[in-house]
Amino acid sequence: MKFMFRAAGVLLVVLAVAIIGPIAVVVTLLASGAEAASCAPPQVVDSPVAELDAEQTQNAGILIGAAKALFPDEATARRAALVAIATALQESGLRNIDHGDRDSLGLFQQRPSMGWGTPEQIMDPAYAAGRFYQALAQVAGWQQLPVTIAAQKVQISGFPDAYAKWESTAAATIDTLWAHVGPVSIPAEVGWTGMTGSAADAAQNTGGCIASGELVLPLAAGYTLTDGYGWRNLGMGTNPFHRGVDLAADCGTPVYAMMSGRVVSADSLTILIETPGAGQIGYLHTAPADHLVRPGDRVAAGQQISAVGTQPPSTGCHLDVRVNPEGATDPRVLALVPDPGAGGWVDPEEFTRAFGVGLCGPEVCTRAA
Repeated sequence: MKFMFRAAGVLLVVLAVAIIGPIAVVVTLLASGAEAASCAPPQVVDSPVAELDAEQTQNAGILIGAAKALFPDEATARRAALVAIATALQESGLRNIDHGDRDSLGLFQQRPSMGWGTPEQIMDPAYAAGRFYQALAQVAGWQQLPVTIAAQKVQISGFPDAYAKWESTAAATIDTLWAHVGPVSIPAEVGWTGMTGSAADAAQNTGGCIASGELVLPLAAGYTLTDGYGWRNLGMGTNPFHRGVDLAADCGTPVYAMMSGRVVSADSLTILIETPGAGQIGYLHTAPADHLVRPGDRVAAGQQISAVGTQPPSTGCHLDVRVNPEGATDPRVLALVPDPGAGGWVDPEEFTRAFGVGLCGPEVCTRAA
């Protein structure tokens, strides 16, 4: 999935701050705990990485999170992340680019024609990281090899010594971000759940976030559910059946993609993101000026996509979350029954519960009387 950064600004979500000149840019880094209850909302962590910009910092965080998920101890995970970040700095500038030599794509310039995955898969940084680490783990004695040699064993580059010059930058990045990034969910398509004893390996059968990596909350803790899914009449000329849930928070509060997918539309009222197998999630009342994504962009669960607004018709600062299951194939979604008055849209609270996450659990949300 391609991370698109405009003027500003992968499972538990944490944040890092990258310094670009005098400007601090807040960047979402996706990580996760071992159980669904650990899919906590984002918290801000002040973690500047002097040599990286916002996009590079986010991608470094994902590579660190993937290493934490796939390797069983800190020393091994840090070594793997060192090799990965140095490799990505050389191959793509640590950017998730959609072009390269021949059919090379993504952070590591992996090639579909060489069996690394489909173009869409390779453009998902968590997938790309998983495949890189899977290949690295198959290199005999990789932990003891110099970084540039370990990288070359995976990449088989025409410039085998080029990775060495990035080792110090990679090491500094890891030192800065390590304490602020948790393990990232690894897509099942990678076909590898990590080394024995890793977080991803331990979570295979728990239904936890690392195992599924499917759904996170759209707002940081502290919001209020002011209106639920069901019949109402606000006298605003709108459909008296409310197809979503209203989550009140201050205008400007970051809004995060609840699931990974593709942006279908981003208009004056709604951002609509489609997740294969699960349908579409709508995020309403976000102002176009706050949108960080555009139609066609690939996003990861936990990536900031906009901010809470009060785009009309609205009675105040809030996020209206809606779920359209059209096209869904996931049995958990197919089991949800929309109200006859909802035009096919299902209850967002039932939807999130189907994935093991409470949209308004007491630890993150209060319900208006």
